[in-house]
Amino acid sequence: MNSHIHARDSIRWLQNYFKSLKAWIGEVDGILGDSGWLPFESNRVSTALGNGYQDNTEWVLNWITRHYYLPGSNQTLFIYLPLATRKAKDEVDVFTYFMCCEHQEPPPEEGIPGYARDWSLGAPVIDFLRNLEPSVAFDTDQDTRTKAFQKVVRLRVMKVPMIELGQDQESARAAVAEAWPKVMLP
Repeated sequence: MNSHIHARDSIRWLQNYFKSLKAWIGEVDGILGDSGWLPFESNRVSTALGNGYQDNTEWVLNWITRHYYLPGSNQTLFIYLPLATRKAKDEVDVFTYFMCCEHQEPPPEEGIPGYARDWSLGAPVIDFLRNLEPSVAFDTDQDTRTKAFQKVVRLRVMKVPMIELGQDQESARAAVAEAWPKVMLP
């Protein structure tokens, strides 16, 4: 068999896998939507998916990233679901990340043309969380916060082991519904 047939089969497998991820995103959107939270961009699942041929790792979605806002609130919420993390040794080392950001002012009610672009680098936050206890919310230090965001006043983060999200939509929905309020800032 030639490599094009293998590639085609792999892409079709990914398309089916992404179909299940779409259902997961729908569950998360539903949970947050029930509490009035809205995704900044309803069709966006990534903060860094490239189309240049220089770095082929940018062609593949490694993380699902959703960014939400609550109208009238100065807080936003990021949820990261890893798909192909490089540093995890096994499933126990794979986490979903929740981040609540407090901004100086609420996002504009008419949408976010440039508002959500405050995000700089995810690595400082992931590094901050790496050695912390799972399923416990932590306020980040100023150094971590300013490396990750340009204009965020406060940042609370938490990691939840992916294995706790279960194998079906109902268990994932229950785990996310329990987790995201823990990371919210008072």
